[in-house]
Amino acid sequence: MTRSRKLGILSVAIERPRAGEATMSDLKIYGVPLSRAYRALWMANELGLDYENVPIHFADGSAKTPEYLAVNPNGRIPAIDDNGFKLWESMAINLYLARSTAATCCRRQWRTRRRRSNGAFGR
Repeated sequence: MTRSRKLGILSVAIERPRAGEATMSDLKIYGVPLSRAYRALWMANELGLDYENVPIHFADGSAKTPEYLAVNPNGRIPAIDDNGFKLWESMAINLYLARSTAATCCRRQWRTRRRRSNGAFGR
């Protein structure tokens, strides 16, 4: 089954993952919306991903706890944990989410656009 999502003036059909395909249901986004974590939260919502928002605040010291430092040794937000894969920096997170979702949901559209743009979306 597909659903159509309006992206500006483009209409893109997005395939839902088939049975047995990986999804990002174990995605955790660390940070609060009053920070750059808002970018990652917004991207996850736009992509329709299931995620858990773990509220780590930069001002109250929760970003310096040993539990969070295991996720991001820099003690900065945002960060994500996707089935054990840990990543930080908001733009890196957004690129990862976009490419990971395209790999599981939009294979045909991603390949077509990449061919049309002569590889501007990466190889």
